[in-house]
Amino acid sequence: MNKIISALFINVMLASVAMAGHQGEIGDMKCTTCHDANLVNEHGGFDSFSCWRCHASQDPIVMDTIAAGKVGYIVLCSNCHGETGHLEKHDLYLSQWMEYSGVMPGPAGKWTQVTDFTLVDPAAREYQLCLKCHSANVFGIVPDGITEYIGPSGDPLTDQAMEFNPANKAAHPVEVPSSQQIGSSSPRSLVAGQLKAPWNTAVGNQTMDCGDCHGVDDQARFLLKDIDGSATRVYWPERPDGNLWTLRDVASNRNDWQNKLFCVNCHPIKSSRGGFMNGTHGESDHYEDSNGGPCVICHSAVPHGSKRSRFIVYADEPAPYNYKGNTAVIRGFKKATRPGDYDEENCYFPDRSGCSDHEDRKLTYDP
Repeated sequence: MNKIISALFINVMLASVAMAGHQGEIGDMKCTTCHDANLVNEHGGFDSFSCWRCHASQDPIVMDTIAAGKVGYIVLCSNCHGETGHLEKHDLYLSQWMEYSGVMPGPAGKWTQVTDFTLVDPAAREYQLCLKCHSANVFGIVPDGITEYIGPSGDPLTDQAMEFNPANKAAHPVEVPSSQQIGSSSPRSLVAGQLKAPWNTAVGNQTMDCGDCHGVDDQARFLLKDIDGSATRVYWPERPDGNLWTLRDVASNRNDWQNKLFCVNCHPIKSSRGGFMNGTHGESDHYEDSNGGPCVICHSAVPHGSKRSRFIVYADEPAPYNYKGNTAVIRGFKKATRPGDYDEENCYFPDRSGCSDHEDRKLTYDP
């Protein structure tokens, strides 16, 4: 009984501190009673018992922020946390992710934002920590999963729980292995020859972490990192000179693509004999005309996941997936059984690009 009384006393005392200066009764209240749910989620879903973490703080900038609080008052992270750059904190998150809480996204339809998240404390997988902030768990529901927040790389932040959703046509194997990407049509995985070590063994049954692609070097756009630590293969979708990577770069060995193109960290792209690993890439009219086709006329500029197979992006999709919102040209795509089985019928788009071979709509394309 004494323990129960003590617990009740502590709870009331903490709640009293938390609600100091507020109007109304102290009862079964939570942070969301007064605060926007997104703000609460950002802080790990604290309930009223831990309101004191902020409201009893003696930090002057926290106290000033609370004192200034009122309806319509916009609170920025820096109001309480100072001007320390958010990027600086990623080093700690990536190295000690297992010491933080995360969220597990619930099921959702293809290319649909997840609305149900379960707190995982501590996080069991690295991505669970990342999705605590980089998803609707914080952003809420936004058009096409694209927020109004512009990241340090100059593009709007997007909902990564939506992008890695196992119900999508394509996604890098972060949440589940490729073989368990339930929204993907067969074949779900690449062939071993399209991957480098260590990803070319147990193909389709591996998962990867956010830290396999992203690091803490804020000089690299999107915090991309070179898997071997040389800090050079960090350029996507632009080359170091600011122009887009093209198949012509790869076919003609231009612009040091072997040591600069980010995708080469995991994908060989060309065989040891010099040919392309994918039959479509190896079509001469894809890389000989002018400077060759930029990678992003066909593929999503945000390669977390895609509503189309093989990260294909359609011309009517928005930026940042469709680079600058006007670069993609494809209107229909059908995944082939093998990398060498693609022909003109697998892609459809109007003849405005001069590719009349792709106007024949005999196949049923990805919706």
